[in-house]
This record gives sequence, structure tokens and C-alpha cells, in this order.
Amino acid sequence: MRAAGASGRAELLRASALARAARLPRLSAACVAVAAGPRDHPTPDFDLSAYTASLAALLDLAWRLGGGPEGERPTPTRADVGVGRRAYTEIGSLRLYGLGCERVVTASGYAGVVTHLVSVSDGAPRTWSVSDIAPGGPERAAAAHGARVSFGGTALSHRDLGRAALVAQRVGASADGRLSGMSATTAATADAPPWDEGPLAALWERPAAEQIADALAALAAPTRRSGADLVFTEFTVVGPHPEGAEATAGGRSLVLAADGARDPLRARNLARLARQPGTVLRVMARPVLERPGRLVPITADGLPDLPRARRGRADLSLDTLRWADPEPAPDTVPAAPAPPPPTASDPGTAVLDRVLSRLAEAGREAVPADPGTRLRERHLRTGADLLTALAAAARERVRTATGESAAPPPDRLALAWLAASTYLTAVRHRLHTLAWDL
Repeated sequence: MRAAGASGRAELLRASALARAARLPRLSAACVAVAAGPRDHPTPDFDLSAYTASLAALLDLAWRLGGGPEGERPTPTRADVGVGRRAYTEIGSLRLYGLGCERVVTASGYAGVVTHLVSVSDGAPRTWSVSDIAPGGPERAAAAHGARVSFGGTALSHRDLGRAALVAQRVGASADGRLSGMSATTAATADAPPWDEGPLAALWERPAAEQIADALAALAAPTRRSGADLVFTEFTVVGPHPEGAEATAGGRSLVLAADGARDPLRARNLARLARQPGTVLRVMARPVLERPGRLVPITADGLPDLPRARRGRADLSLDTLRWADPEPAPDTVPAAPAPPPPTASDPGTAVLDRVLSRLAEAGREAVPADPGTRLRERHLRTGADLLTALAAAARERVRTATGESAAPPPDRLALAWLAASTYLTAVRHRLHTLAWDL
């Protein structure tokens, strides 16, 4: 990247325009994401790990679509091509039940809310979502939470839709489970059952371990259906934790976590919940793949002292819990937070990660002398072989017509770097899954 500079960024933006013209929207977006690296590199906004991940995604996608050296490769799918504008098709009538709303704030300058819903047909729940995301700052998420939903002519806000039931006809839906109010869509509100009664109770019947395993697999997949990464389970609050609130579910000790800096309202709500030990809640949450034992709660049901219209539910990233904190007993010593769940020790992947990041940032000259030794010492022979091949491709030189030594075209280096990056991603996903101890 240092060697490429402005010229490399210009080539990436040109490639993005060509990909867009060829109706390859996902490749176009990947080029733009990588082009942000040379632009941000001299500034504090640059994140090397994010840039390396974007570069790996671009190379993988380009290879799948037929770029680089000839050889065996998977057949491109519709997911590889992507969609420039999400297509909605009419799927008929649905009886929808609101589950809750989630705050969305992206680093690229977009904000809003996503409302999760579920329909139950033939006894099998199916999740859907309705979103309102547009350019704006964090304040837009709160505004969108109370704004009217553009779906079937209803007068509901996202906050109300997350607690209501709808009977909708001529509904439009995308392949990934997003709903849209088409011109012919009509919807009427109905009485919403509690989470522990009627058709919604089926969401909480599966064991928590099975739901978490499915959610982790969905998080690791390149594409997923809306709601595939959600977990519905009953938690008993135990007490405070440095990352939020410690709780138990299905006999397992878990942590309801929040990123306090990026999600302050959810962090404050979890702090209030942690001061109510013994509280039993039904929670819709999302596990964090890289942090075993941690789930980010989205909506909680069974909260006392809430207005009647909220039906005992709170969207933890958007609503404010105003419980009165109990008075601590004068002789009571606060219990120390439980230690975090055990995590898998790093078997040497950090070495591979450093080499890949350095090559992504500085180019061929950053390859170390013998990069595979540490991995062989950790019995990661496949990783060592990939790293050795990467080093050989980085040091490769060719003779020009005038006899000068020059670097060859980057195809072989890019393919070797991508192979090592793919291996690193697979190993880390496996380690994270094992660390959850499901």
C-alpha cells in the first residue's frame, strides 16, 4: 500500500467503475473499501486489521469471479455477484409478530433501526426484518425508532411494530428475509401474544447451545438470512460484569455484553439489569463470534415497571430503563465478578496474522526471513507451508529484456497471500467455536 499510494488507489477506483459497469456490484464495493486504505493510511482513522480484512475479501471475490491465474475455482454464485439494488418479490400474505428493534450506526456514516419480526407457518418460525437506515449520525437511530414505518399503510412506529402483530397481504420480500411495503401491500394490526404464549413460544423451545451454534455458523458465513444469527433464550441475571451483566441460561454461565464506547445506552441498561440479581428475562440476543460466552442483547421481555404500551419489553440499545437502584445493605460486600469463560490459547496464528498485515501494508519487502519456523514449532504444518510459499512468491524476481532484475506480476503473490489469509480465517473460526464449548 505504501508503494501504491495515489496511483494504486486510482486503479482501484477505476476497477470499481468497471465492475459496476459489468453489473458486479459486490466487486465494485470491495474495490472501494480497499481504496479507502491508501487514503486513510496517513491519518489516525486508518485501521490495519480492517484494511487487511477488506483486501482479503476483495482478492477472494476477484478469484471466485475468475480473476488471477488459471486453475480450479468454485463456480460463482449470485452471492458473489451481489445486488446493486435489493429485489423484492411478492410472497403473499403473512401474519407477523414483532420481536424488537435494534440500533444501527455504521462507520461509513449511516444510522437507523432494524425491526425484527417472525412469522409462524406450519409450526416453523421464520424471521424477517424491516429497516430504516439512511445517512446520518447516532442521533438518527433514536429518531427512526419513533418514526412511522413505511409498510402497508400502517400508522405504527418502529417501536410499536416491535411489540405488535400484523396481518399483511401482498407482502414484498427479498431473498435474505427483508420485507418491503409494495404499492399493493396492505396491513392491519392485531393483538400480539406474549413471548411465552402462542406461536412465539416456539422460538424459546430449542436449547440455548443449539441456537448459539447455529448463530455462530451464520455469523461466519459470507451471506446469511436476516435473523439467522439471533438467539432466543431465557436468562437469569446473576450480577455485574465488567462487560455488562453476568447471567445464566440453560445451566451455562454467559455474559450479556455491550461495547460501552460505541453503544452507551445498552451499556447503561445492562448495568441497571446487573443490579437486579435473580431477575428472569426472555432475551433476543446475538452471540459475538470472537468473544466466547458473550451475547449482545437486543430486546428483553419480562421487565417490571414499564409503561403498559411497552408490554414489558425494552429495546436495550434504544429504550432507557429507569429502575430505582436498590439500597445496598451496609455490611454487604459486593461480590466479585465471575472470571470470563476460558478461551482457546493462540497456537501461533498471531505470527501469520502479523506477516499478512505487514505484507498488505508494505508490500513484498516486508516478508520475514523464515516465517514458517514459528508455525512448525506449534505443529501448524499447513500454515507453515502456506507461509513459506508466500515468502517465496514475495521474493520471486524475473529478468527483463535488458537483463535487469524486477518483480514479476503480482498474480502469484496475491494468490499465495489469499491462501494464507483463508487458512488463518478458518483456523480462527474453529478456535472461536471450540472456545464457546458448545
